[in-house]
Amino acid sequence: MSILDEPGLIPHVIQREGEEAALANLVIRAVAPGRQRLFYTDDDPRDRDLHGVLWARCSFSPVDELKRPTGTPQWKLMHPFRQRITMQAMRCQVCAERARTPVDFVFLAGPGDLDPDATPVLTNQPPVCATHVRAAARLCPHLA
Repeated sequence: MSILDEPGLIPHVIQREGEEAALANLVIRAVAPGRQRLFYTDDDPRDRDLHGVLWARCSFSPVDELKRPTGTPQWKLMHPFRQRITMQAMRCQVCAERARTPVDFVFLAGPGDLDPDATPVLTNQPPVCATHVRAAARLCPHLA
């Protein structure tokens, strides 16, 4: 059976039904003269990535025996924590394993996503491992 035929393949980063965004308890605070920054009212260091960027909070669904998230996939949404972790560690957005391929990293982009003259190219999409490139391209509605 090929990976494309794998029944129920749901990318690791996809948000699931029941995983809800946190309350909108955001405030803007001065951090230096003339500089402001966005904070949660109950800010926690785990809310920020390695560069200090604030990420959205979202609840978690239960996991199955293989430690995979459960629940109906919300195909148009990425779970912000799983997105952040896969991007920071350069893990595959489908299986959460190492994403480096023999030619480096693969990032998928939809029509009109890239400016061919822009350098460097920035993305909010985690990479994809060689095993899941075709499946990710097939599953992602953004790439249609």
